[in-house]
Amino acid sequence: MDPPPSDDELYRQGSQYRLWSFTRQGLQDARQAVNQQGREKIKREHAGVPPPDGPTQPRGEFPSVEDEAELVRWYAERTLSLTQSAWKLPSHARATAVSYVKRFYLRHSVMEFLPKAIMYTSIFLATKAENIFISIENFVEPVKTDIDAHTILALEFTVAQALSFTLLVHHPYNPVHGYFLDMQDVFFNRAASGGKPRYSMNELGNAHDAARRFVNDSMLSDAAFLYTPPQIGLAALAHADEALAEAYMVAKFGGSEELLERLRVVVAGVRECVLAAVLRLGSVSFTRSRELEEMVVQCRPLRTRKRRLTGGTAGDDRRRALRGGV
Repeated sequence: MDPPPSDDELYRQGSQYRLWSFTRQGLQDARQAVNQQGREKIKREHAGVPPPDGPTQPRGEFPSVEDEAELVRWYAERTLSLTQSAWKLPSHARATAVSYVKRFYLRHSVMEFLPKAIMYTSIFLATKAENIFISIENFVEPVKTDIDAHTILALEFTVAQALSFTLLVHHPYNPVHGYFLDMQDVFFNRAASGGKPRYSMNELGNAHDAARRFVNDSMLSDAAFLYTPPQIGLAALAHADEALAEAYMVAKFGGSEELLERLRVVVAGVRECVLAAVLRLGSVSFTRSRELEEMVVQCRPLRTRKRRLTGGTAGDDRRRALRGGV
């Protein structure tokens, strides 16, 4: 069942809702369209290969929508890991980088741009958007055997353009913190005249920390495309402590059973979406990711294949990036 639409009219007016919110069918349709776009581009490239090599046909099969989703998921996980290990970025910046990667591949196919260079470019762009000032030289230092500065800079505009220049990303971290503060008012200040508070500060703090971990997991799911940040934040709180979340919702919205029921449906939907993604964590192995990339490479004309997979140079990467492809 598709999630109910957001009641937050301000959020509805923003670019994140207008450009990056979908129904489940709409999200699947977008991925199908991107996959077809990639196939058509490869076919045009084969048709345009001059003699004696062309016109040619792809030597391998085209990656399916599911294959593309697998490869993007592997790089989303890689993005979340690298942003912590290589640059020690804060949660907001890490989540923004993952969002950029996932959004990019709703506009372009992996057949058009292999994800590795897009991943690094997305991370660098996220540091700028989140006001974390790292020079390009310092940025590439931890990963200089994998990418070079020129490739990232050559792709920066391409990534920003694919994102429709919507570089500000609203994440559920702020709503989670907002709920934490509001719960203190609900369960402490309002209860001050009525005896002992129902929940301790320690319980609220533990729920807050657990909810943030759930938000981290949500970055690797489709939740951000299907639900609003406050909805994900409320579901994170419910996942952390279901009784606490229910008590909070009743205290806030107990005057409307219809609204309470709608919130419960949303919370259940978010949790199902995120937990399904958590079960898939690590399901795409390094070997499988290389197989998927090789599938992409093999369907391209010989002269446009990405030699990096078999020992090409960083300079090769830059020239390909400037051409706009892999």
